[in-house]
Amino acid sequence: MKEGETGQSNFELTVVSYDDHKVALRFDRCPVFDSVKHLEDREIAYLSYCWTGESENELNKKSRRKLTPQTLYQADYCVEFYWDNDVHPNAKPPAHDFWQTIEM
Repeated sequence: MKEGETGQSNFELTVVSYDDHKVALRFDRCPVFDSVKHLEDREIAYLSYCWTGESENELNKKSRRKLTPQTLYQADYCVEFYWDNDVHPNAKPPAHDFWQTIEM
């Protein structure tokens, strides 16, 4: 499922849904990143949008988890991976090779 192809969106992303309990997103364009990239500060970009505001200890007590293995400051695209740890314990995001097979 793709978003942003019509030119109406500030996001360009692809959503890969495995089931009701596991989903991955690839962002090729993000308005938050675009608005702070001139600062060349990875922490500001991450904290302004990616960080949930909850400490890791609290997040690890919940079933719904999130992992951002790479951001637009680190690579050509950002990956966000969400899963229900009760259904898919310690799930892993798709590998780099997987994202290369998806045409943007």
